[in-house]
Amino acid sequence: MTKKILVVAIVAVTLFALIGCDVGYDDVKCEYDVKLYYDDAEKTLSCFENVKFTNNTGETLEDIVFSFYPLAFGEKGNVANESAGAAYPFGVNYAKTDISAVRVRGNDASYTVGEELPYITLALDRPLANKKSVDVEIEFSVKLPKNRLRFGYNSTSVNLGNFLPLVAVRKSGEWVKERYYLNGDPFYSGNAKFDVTLEVDSKLSAVMTGDAECKEAGGKKTYRSVADNVRDFAAVISENGKVLTKEENGITFNYLHSGDSDPAKSLDTAVRAIAVFSDKFGEYGYASFSMAETDFSEGGMEYPTLIYIAKGLGELDRERVIVHEVAHEWWYGIVGVDEVNDYFIDEGLAEYSTALYYRAVGEEKFADTLLKIAKNSYVTYYADIKSDERDESMGRHLSLIGNTEYYHQAYNKSMLTFEFISNTMGEKDFIARLRSIVKKYRHKNISREQFMKEFGKYGDLIESFVCGKSVF
Repeated sequence: MTKKILVVAIVAVTLFALIGCDVGYDDVKCEYDVKLYYDDAEKTLSCFENVKFTNNTGETLEDIVFSFYPLAFGEKGNVANESAGAAYPFGVNYAKTDISAVRVRGNDASYTVGEELPYITLALDRPLANKKSVDVEIEFSVKLPKNRLRFGYNSTSVNLGNFLPLVAVRKSGEWVKERYYLNGDPFYSGNAKFDVTLEVDSKLSAVMTGDAECKEAGGKKTYRSVADNVRDFAAVISENGKVLTKEENGITFNYLHSGDSDPAKSLDTAVRAIAVFSDKFGEYGYASFSMAETDFSEGGMEYPTLIYIAKGLGELDRERVIVHEVAHEWWYGIVGVDEVNDYFIDEGLAEYSTALYYRAVGEEKFADTLLKIAKNSYVTYYADIKSDERDESMGRHLSLIGNTEYYHQAYNKSMLTFEFISNTMGEKDFIARLRSIVKKYRHKNISREQFMKEFGKYGDLIESFVCGKSVF
C-alpha cells in the first residue's frame, strides 16, 4: 500500500549486532467458490462461500481457522474506534455482520467468532488427516460501513477489500491469527483459486481480481471472475465510474475511473509498469490487470490483479502510486510475505521497484530525486528522536511500531536498504537475485530467513539493516 510517496538513496551505514529471525511456513492451497449479491439501496453484501480445503500441513487437524476482517469494522472491532478522521469523514459508523450458517461436509458445524482477533475458528466434526480434503460452507451478510478504507462504501464507490473468509496461514503447527492493525497491511494468506460471481444493479459497474465477464439481464449485472494462483479476492463497485479497457501483450487492462483527467495516460502507466517489471523480475503471468479510482484515505492499495488508486491525486502522484502498486503484483502478489512481521520486504521492494521503473523509462534524475526525498525524510525524522529511545530495526511486529514510524521503516529505510545492497552487489546481480526469487517462490510465501538466504553473503548485510541498527 502507498501511504505517502517516497523513495530512496544512501550514503553511509553503521552496522550493529544482529537479531535472529525465526520463520517457517506450511503452504495450504484452497479453492473458493463464492456467490455475492450487493444491494446498493441497503448497502448490504450477501455472500455464500464454499471452500474446498486440502490439508497438506503434514498434521492431522482438529479445526480450521478463517480470517474474517469485516468483524474488525464492527462495533466491537478496532477499526472505526481507532481510525483517524480522514478514514471516517462521515462520522464513526460500524459494519454489521451476520453469519447465518457454517457447515462442514453439508452439516451445521460448531464455530467461534473473535472480534479483537477477527477470525472464525471452525471445529471439525472429525479429525482431518494430512492430504485429505473437506468442504466448508460459510453464509454471511454485511451491512457495509461508510468510510474511505479498504472495506466499506463512500460517496463514489464501494470498496470490497479483504472481506472474504480465507483459511489462515498454518505456521509452525499453529494457525496464525493477528489483530487488524491500522498501520501497514496486516495480511498474510496462502495461494488459492477463486471462482466468484457478483450480482449488482445494472446501473453499477465493477472491476475485480481475475478474469471477469459480465452479463446483463432483468435490471441486473452479473460478473463472474475466475482467478487462480492468487492470495485474495477484491472488487470495487461504482455507479458513476466508467471502465476503460485496453489489450496489450496478451493482457486485458481495465480502469474504473470517475475523476481522472487523463484516464488513458494512467492506464498506459500500468501497461508500461507491467512490461518493465515482467522484464526485470519475471513474467506477470495473469490474463488481466485492473485499476479502480476510488475514494481512499491512502495513496493506493494492492490486491492480486487489482489495485486501488486514491481519487483526487495530482498527475505526478497518481503515476507514482500506480507504479508502486503495480510493483506489489510481484512483491506481495506473486511472491507472498508475512506483512505483519516482514513488511519491509514487500513495501521496500515495491519502492525500490518504483525507482527502478523510472530508470528503465529514461527518467534517472527523477528516480534519484525520489531517493533523496526518502533519505532526507528518514534522517530528519530520526534526528528528532532521542538516541536512547530510537529503534531503527525493521524486523519488529506491527504491534510494536507506530504509524509514523512504520512509514519511515517500511518505505524509506527499506527502500534505501535495497538500493544500498543493489549498489554494493551491482544492480545487474541484485535484479538477477530478485528474478531468481520470483521463479523459485512464484505463488508461494517467502519467509524472512529464506529471503536472506537467496542473497548469499549479502543476506547478512540485509539482515543487519533489518534486525540491527543503521544510520544513513
